Amino acid sequence: MAMQVMKGSFFWKMAVENNLNIMELKMTMRSLEPRIRKCYEEAPIHLNSNELLEMMLFDGCFIVQLIQGIYPVEDIFQVGRIQTDIRHDLLLLENQLPFFVLFELYRMMKHEEFKAKEAAAVQASTAVVVAAAKPNSQRSWKFIRSATELEGAGISFFGDHIEKMKDQNQGIEVMFDIMFTKDTKVLKIPTLQVNDCTESLFRNYMAYEQFFPRGKPIYFVDYVVFMNNLINTGKDVQLLCESGVIDNWLGDDEAVALMFNKLRDSIYMMSEDFYYDDIFGRVNEHCQRKWNKWKAALKKNYFNTPWSLISFLAALVLLLLTLLRTVGV
Repeated sequence: MAMQVMKGSFFWKMAVENNLNIMELKMTMRSLEPRIRKCYEEAPIHLNSNELLEMMLFDGCFIVQLIQGIYPVEDIFQVGRIQTDIRHDLLLLENQLPFFVLFELYRMMKHEEFKAKEAAAVQASTAVVVAAAKPNSQRSWKFIRSATELEGAGISFFGDHIEKMKDQNQGIEVMFDIMFTKDTKVLKIPTLQVNDCTESLFRNYMAYEQFFPRGKPIYFVDYVVFMNNLINTGKDVQLLCESGVIDNWLGDDEAVALMFNKLRDSIYMMSEDFYYDDIFGRVNEHCQRKWNKWKAALKKNYFNTPWSLISFLAALVLLLLTLLRTVGV
């Protein structure tokens, strides 16, 4: 209730400062009501028109102002956990407002600025050539095995901490920079910190990408598909944690496995050009060679410790001495 009062006072203060036409704002929201209601399965469907109108105006203007870095006079971001709580609430899909509502409110706040931009866009559109959409490409890649199974085929994992790369101004793209070479047999994956916010963040990015035009890369969806292939159980998570690929702040390996499995279940549109198809192909090519599995099993069962190697060498020397003695006789 305190937040509702704050958002109301914030709205009226913003309306006065920006000289907004309140009736025009209400009429615009009223015209959008059918579209708004289609965006929700449950709440706020139960609200009547006036209640829905007020919520869109108060919440919408509050969010638009926060995006622009404009905060209430009360400076709520200095009060306890309120900043973290608001950020968490805004990221919940069921709490989000339709983007067209935010866009319309922003457009009306910046009316003169938008008029100039629209004029420039119309003038530039005569020079725009729209390329024909690519036909659907048939996926040729196949899924890879889990992390523990790949380890059984001689593939090891190495996690790179993203913090080390931030100075290079590579941004979030570094997170998707996964590499595998047949020479090293190492799958190099930037370290992912998994905490209480990871699932909601990923769900937001993935939901956003699911509405991209056909043919546009969907990096988060493809990343989740990749990680879900590696992770079937808590043992896979444990291996990736030991390799530095995952920094598990949840503490429970099974919880991380369940999180990725649930994220994968929410994907209803796969990428036409899977971002990691080349890596999948090289990993599968490695795994199809039986010698790689035999060599990995030999190393794991007989040469997994220095003492195993010493025992093998001692047995080999003993065998050679026996052969020499036999030949000498």
